[in-house]
Amino acid sequence: MATNYAEPDYFGEEGGKTPLYIASQYGDSTIVEMLLNANADMNIANEWGQTPLFIAIYERRSTIVQMLLNANADVNIANEKGETPLYVAITGGPWDGRSTIVEMLLNANADVNIANEKGATPLYEACNRRDSTIVEMLLNVNADVNIANIDGETPLNIASSKGLSTIVEMLLNANADVNIATNYGATPLYWASRRGHSTIVEMLLKSNADVNIATNYAKTPLDVASSMGYTTIVEMLLNANADVNIADFDG
Repeated sequence: MATNYAEPDYFGEEGGKTPLYIASQYGDSTIVEMLLNANADMNIANEWGQTPLFIAIYERRSTIVQMLLNANADVNIANEKGETPLYVAITGGPWDGRSTIVEMLLNANADVNIANEKGATPLYEACNRRDSTIVEMLLNVNADVNIANIDGETPLNIASSKGLSTIVEMLLNANADVNIATNYGATPLYWASRRGHSTIVEMLLKSNADVNIATNYAKTPLDVASSMGYTTIVEMLLNANADVNIADFDG
């Protein structure tokens, strides 16, 4: 039986890549247009769950991305790791062109709250990568600020830990819960106190963060600020009525 190699959705031997996938990967808009006009299936994924849209985003082929979106490619198909096109626009590929493609996906109604297999949302990863521009874009379309990953870390937790005051302010303005603790029991205030981020400590306290929530090892924000010698933060916590009598496991 002869094989019809002119079939637009023919699978090659290289990981289940279709002609549209390969053309999208290399940014060949002429061939992509031909294949779309021949009714190529835009949503066929390779063996790793990557669609043509996915690889076009990863390679920062913005023209191809827009062509696929205009042809109604599914913006929410996730790969084998649970990563959506929006997720990979934030985490994968070159830094240049990131916000442009994110905007394209948001305009195409990409779901901003789909988390990967580790529970990380696009908002979490934008915070983790210190990208305040994309954080703002996601918050403007009502991304959920309180979704935690499998370790219990929220966007506010990671932003506080990294000392990202601009992003912390954005999250607080979006009503992020200041008292959600990680699986280890660490709140945003705990991490800001431990890392010496006094500006963020002040911001969290003004947002009524609980100063006495202890970790699973009974360490409070006051404990870690004291042990690290952060006198300014210690003073802030005491002024916020931190309990000096809470004992950790070391007594």
